[in-house]
Amino acid sequence: MLGTILPSLMAEWRITAVEAGLFSSYALFGMMIRALVFGSLADNFGRKKVILICTVIFSVFTFTSGFAVDPTSFGIQRFIAGLGLGGVMPNLIAIITEYIKT
Repeated sequence: MLGTILPSLMAEWRITAVEAGLFSSYALFGMMIRALVFGSLADNFGRKKVILICTVIFSVFTFTSGFAVDPTSFGIQRFIAGLGLGGVMPNLIAIITEYIKT
């Protein structure tokens, strides 16, 4: 979705291509950080609970990023959405792997 709206955001917020490229990176950095943290948390609290919490975080912050009024708030919301998505991916892979083995 970001690739579709990025030209409009660049014009409206008067940002350069380099600054716009950072928006794509914010979510990836969030995913990287959270994937490292939530993998071990899922072992303590349960994978399904962590997947649910992370899905809610990702969904809420992806939704609210549509209402961002400036580049800073948009970047923060993208980063937090990336944190949520980063917590979902490794735990889903672990659950699928566990189901396949049984």
